[in-house]
Order: sequence, then structure tokens, then C-alpha cells
Amino acid sequence: MLGKQKLKAMTGYALKEAKRLGVGEAEVVIWGGTEELTRFAQNHIHQSVSLTDTQIHVRCILGRKIGVARANRTDPIGIRTAVARAKMLATLQREDPHFHSLPTRNTYRRISRPRKGDKHIGSSGRAQAIAIIIRNALEHDLVASGAFSESDSELGVANSHGVWAYHIGAAASLSSIVMGERGSGFASQNTKFGSGITTNEVSDTAIYKATHGEFVDVPAGEYEVILEPPAVAELLDFFGWLGPNARIYHEDVSFYQGNIGKQLFDSSLTIVDDPFQAAGYPMAFDYEGTPKKKITLVNRGVAQNVVYDSYHGHKYGKENTGHALLAPNTWGPIPTHMVLLPGKQNVSAMIKRVKRGLLITRFWYTRVVHHKKLILTGMTRDGTFFIEHGTIVGRARNLRYTESVLEALKDIRGIGNDLSLEGSEGSPSLVPTLHLGKFRFTGVTQHG
Repeated sequence: MLGKQKLKAMTGYALKEAKRLGVGEAEVVIWGGTEELTRFAQNHIHQSVSLTDTQIHVRCILGRKIGVARANRTDPIGIRTAVARAKMLATLQREDPHFHSLPTRNTYRRISRPRKGDKHIGSSGRAQAIAIIIRNALEHDLVASGAFSESDSELGVANSHGVWAYHIGAAASLSSIVMGERGSGFASQNTKFGSGITTNEVSDTAIYKATHGEFVDVPAGEYEVILEPPAVAELLDFFGWLGPNARIYHEDVSFYQGNIGKQLFDSSLTIVDDPFQAAGYPMAFDYEGTPKKKITLVNRGVAQNVVYDSYHGHKYGKENTGHALLAPNTWGPIPTHMVLLPGKQNVSAMIKRVKRGLLITRFWYTRVVHHKKLILTGMTRDGTFFIEHGTIVGRARNLRYTESVLEALKDIRGIGNDLSLEGSEGSPSLVPTLHLGKFRFTGVTQHG
């Protein structure tokens, strides 16, 4: 990585160039880092790559005309070219009457530091971990595939109003799918450093899900469900995008519209956006250099707050909560460090309470059917099990679900006592297992 002083010098050079060109306001974001990835399929490692890159993002404002340019050439010529291009693009735009100003200088909270002994394990370490997964899969006549990634990153944000913010991050992720005659099984772990990955746990979980139980016929219909963390995180991603997002909210597309302060969900549900959670990927500021803070989104089932960046905060007369994404951003401000607070139950206890239902490992191909009702549709994948009278009695073939998350979260019968980190460094969620009283399935596949 280039380091704090180098990034500060580069952003400073870009801002001086913008001023020389007569740009009224300018913002410079520089991201850099290294990502290493080892992939495996058919019980063999087939790819091991490493990418080191640095990108510069320049936003120039002329009055209320805004232009953005990006480049990954960061020498003086590359920086000057990016600034000139951003200015040129600004001259071609219409004025945005809702733009007010870039954020002003601020101070930032210190985030947690790595623990002693935390480190990346490198290509040889990742290969050894994958060898464990492959060896275990072969012992069970299974075929394993997946990926193990490790990354280090740094981010510098500066603007012409004196903002300067610097962040360093690290992330590691191991995921595996194993396949056999009975179907497929999935497991993953996400953490800050490769040394924190428990390979045998990932392997054992995926193998269990691929080999446990014989197929039983499970028709489409409404069932109790136990959603494991990957499935919960999938639903939570859409919740964050279509709920407390200021753009979606004020355009009257959000299910939050008209429901702030109302009991929307089961009283056991509390969701916060907490950028300082040590178990996640902490970050002290957003991509405009505005300080982040902990925000309660749902408190005991009651919808609480909407999140804003500087643009939407000014446009709608609300406080900027530090949720800007990298410009140009058409998504709107989104909570990127969500935590669904844990309960007191373990998965075994949840299963024992199910009369007739399904244990879901994860979803995929999730799509939006109805924004304001938060109706989603998608498929189960890599381990769907039928539960009857508190016992897993067999495997279910993958099913299509079509369900309103709003309605499903009104009947929460149990929340797990452990949190799992799901998602990338850019938008992680800390989530438990959930036991829901009803979930609607509208179709069944012909395979596991």
C-alpha cells in the first residue's frame, strides 16, 4: 500500500490542479490495495491471482454542474488528466438545483485495530487450506469448488473545503460448495484476516449439507422456516436498499414511507447500522469524508430512521448521517454496516420447536417483485432440509419462494444467539439465524 502521507500528497496535488483550472469545489477519492484470490473446482486449484491497483476518483463542481472522472494512472500526468476530464464533463452537465455543497472538515472516531497475531496467510496458506477441503471432499466421494480471498486496502478522501480522511482495511473470505449424488452443500466464513478462517469448520459444514438425509417430497406452500445467516443477509440487503434509503424513501418507493414510528415487525427485531462493530469491517467515515455513526433502523419492531448523504440531506432538509457512496451514486444512501441483534436461542433449540418446516442454507437469484411491500422472489440453494416435529427428516429439493419480507418478519419465533459476518468488506452484515413462523414457497425444482 502507498501509505497515509503518499495518499494525502496525491489528493492535495489533485485539489491544487482543480483550483488552478478554476474549479469551484472539488473532491478527490483515492482507493488502493492488493487482493489475492485462489479458486478451486473439480477438486483442483485452477487459479491463483494477485491484483494491486490504485484508482483516483475526481468530482469537480462548477456552480451546480457536476462532473466525475476516474482513472488508475496516479502519477502527476494521470492526476492532471483525471481532473481536467472531470472539469470538462462538468461543463457539459445541466445544473442540479438540489446540490448544495460538499461536506466541510471534520474529525473522526478511532476504529479498532487488528489483534495481535492477525495476519494474511498468503498463497501457500490458502492452498493448504483448500487442500484440506479437497481431501475431506474426496473421502466422502464429493466434488469441491470455491474460493479463498485475502485483501488489504486503503482509502483517502479529500476536498476543497479541507476534508482529509484516511482508512485502512483488510478482509478475508473462504467459501466452498461440495456436490454429490444427494445434492450440494455450502459453507463460508468472512473475517479480516486469513488466519481467522477455520477451514475444517467450513469443510465439515459443507459436507454435512451435501450428504445428510434422503430426498423427501416437499410441495410448494407455506412453511415455518429456519433461515441460516447467508439467507438472512440476503433478505437484509434488500431491506437496506428498499427501506431506510433516503432516495427510495422520498421518491415514495420505500416500505418505510408513512411508517416511521410504527410497529412494522415482530417486537423481537432490532436492526442497527453500526460502522464500529469490531466483529465486522469498521469504518469511521463515508466516501465524502463525513463521519459515520451508529443508527438504529428498527427498534423492537418499530421503524426508526432513514439514512442520508450530503446531497439528499440538503435536498430534503435532513441531517447528513454519513452514508454517501462513491460518486456518481444512483443507488442513494444505503446502510452498509447492518447488524441484526442476536437473541438467546441456538439452532438445535429452534429446530426442536418446528412442527413442519424447512431449514434454509441460503438463497440466490433474489429479485424484487413489489418495492413497497418488499415482496422478493428467489431460490433456495445448497442445502434445504425438511423438518417435522422437531427433527430433520430429509432433504428437500430446491424451492422458489415469493414472500413479503415485511410480513415474514412480523412472525419471528426465534433469533439465534450467534452473529455471522456475511458479505464483502464494502457492505457487510452481522446476522444471526432466524426462525420465522411462515414463509411462502411457490414452486419446486426437479433437482436438489
